[in-house]
Amino acid sequence: MKTQNVSRAVFVIIASLILFLPPSLSAQSIWVNQGQGKVIAIEFLKPNFDGEDNSTFATSAIFLSGRFPISSEMIFVAELPFSHIGSKDFDESESSIGNPYIGVEIRKEGKPFFTELGLRPPLAPDDKDGAQSVGVVTDFDRAEAFGNKVFTITGKGNYYRKAASNMVVRLRVGPTLFLDTGNGNFVGETELLLDYNAQVGYEGAQISLLGGFTGRLVVTQEDSDFGERTIHQLGAAASLNLGTVRPGIHVRLPLDNDLKDTIDFVYGLNLGIHLE
Repeated sequence: MKTQNVSRAVFVIIASLILFLPPSLSAQSIWVNQGQGKVIAIEFLKPNFDGEDNSTFATSAIFLSGRFPISSEMIFVAELPFSHIGSKDFDESESSIGNPYIGVEIRKEGKPFFTELGLRPPLAPDDKDGAQSVGVVTDFDRAEAFGNKVFTITGKGNYYRKAASNMVVRLRVGPTLFLDTGNGNFVGETELLLDYNAQVGYEGAQISLLGGFTGRLVVTQEDSDFGERTIHQLGAAASLNLGTVRPGIHVRLPLDNDLKDTIDFVYGLNLGIHLE
């Protein structure tokens, strides 16, 4: 990408943060409801591959994460991704750590807007393409967690409204900047993406039900049409609030052929543990 385009990409990110920061910054999946307070959590995501699937049950993407309040309005957020691929036919397997997420979340009590800001340093190894590919297709909304030699900066603006009936609406949009650090398996140059999500559902005292969609647009691929530059998925999630622990499940269905040619769907199990 030309220097002018890089400058424009950085400007878009800064402008988005200025727009959304006054009301309020999360990294975990939009399908995982961890609640508030100090929390550690694990997500297990299992892809169902298109066609004959000879992968083992352990073929998956896993995210370990934590949320730690710094003040009444600021929360430190961290996440470590892990991916694995195994074959039933050849008794071979491969595992890889991914690029960790480090960020902060700021929420002002009573405000419907909040913002996410974070980064992923390029710590994924260079020789684990198989396991990393599983991570990319399993959670394309966080594909950058599994690409080697890519440094990621992201900012997201959110609108969240909960009615007296416990019905909720959440809208989310913001840029993700991929900075290629040299001949990796993910991007060959700097790329700018725009993420956008919408959800509706019910969040009661003990049960949460959500449905909606997620989308990613590659802004910098100007020579491709909209369909070639986007990936969309439908999703649904449910979780239980059992006090100290919050178990949940979710499922995602790809809508675009680029992803549907590889996987039929992804299902996930997650568990959050409140430390206080």
